[in-house]
Amino acid sequence: MTDDFIALNLDAGEHQTFPSIGRCIYCGASDVKLTDEHIVPLGLTGNALIFKRAVCGTCRDITHGYEARVLKRMYGNLRIQMGTPTRRPEERPAVLRHTFILLDEAMNPIEERVIERPWERSPVACPSWHGPEPGFLHGHPKATDIPGRQWAYTSPWIESFVDEVRAEIGHAGPLAYRVGDVLARDYLRFIAKVTHAYAIALFGFDAFEHWLVPLILCQDDAVSYLVGCHPDIAPAVPNGSAIKIDFGHPVEDLPVLVAQVRLFEFLGTPEHLVVVGAAPAQKLPRRLPLDAHGRPQ
Repeated sequence: MTDDFIALNLDAGEHQTFPSIGRCIYCGASDVKLTDEHIVPLGLTGNALIFKRAVCGTCRDITHGYEARVLKRMYGNLRIQMGTPTRRPEERPAVLRHTFILLDEAMNPIEERVIERPWERSPVACPSWHGPEPGFLHGHPKATDIPGRQWAYTSPWIESFVDEVRAEIGHAGPLAYRVGDVLARDYLRFIAKVTHAYAIALFGFDAFEHWLVPLILCQDDAVSYLVGCHPDIAPAVPNGSAIKIDFGHPVEDLPVLVAQVRLFEFLGTPEHLVVVGAAPAQKLPRRLPLDAHGRPQ
């Protein structure tokens, strides 16, 4: 993939606000009330990336459902440990709930136990999804199944934590630790939404065809056709970014805009490939974010 645009590294101190285009960036409606859109959710990076008056109420309601599930069920504990923003700080717990599955010697589940620990005494756990490259890039037909598997980072001392809990509950057999719920379809829709929103913020509404919109608005379940992963997982990047997005064209004779998206690269997470839509093969013109006075930078 040729990196035509090195677009975003939020932990490099980049805080951007993009001007409105006068229509919803998802459905295209212009005769409705529009509100500001967090391109990356507030629950991950705060107000680091804002698109002014960019989403209608209908599309916001649709996308909020799966976005909230990803933030709470996949990244709930991780967000507490990282201290990421929340709209209700008074409701943020001081302890984390850890789910363990008691197994018999044949590795069959017996029961679940929930153990609470202060967040500072809890291991860091980050679930993700690792699958093949988008089906489109290999000429595969659209399908609603999501090939791949759960991937997870856990703190190096996770084994001692499991041993501590095993002694606490008095279970001599195998014990499995549930890292988090990996909601593959919700998660890949979430990746598509962030990528599409940032692509329009950078290049404009008419710069490319909006192939991701049916996925984002839950009109199409074939998410793996346009959203996938690099087959190999790159090493962790010490002091890396919370989210990094690069845009480019994968091959010169295929005029399709593709993004590389990686969340929490400092944990060595999988990197996603997202087919954004048909676009000119030459470099796209870039829109400018606004400065503190609302003027283009």
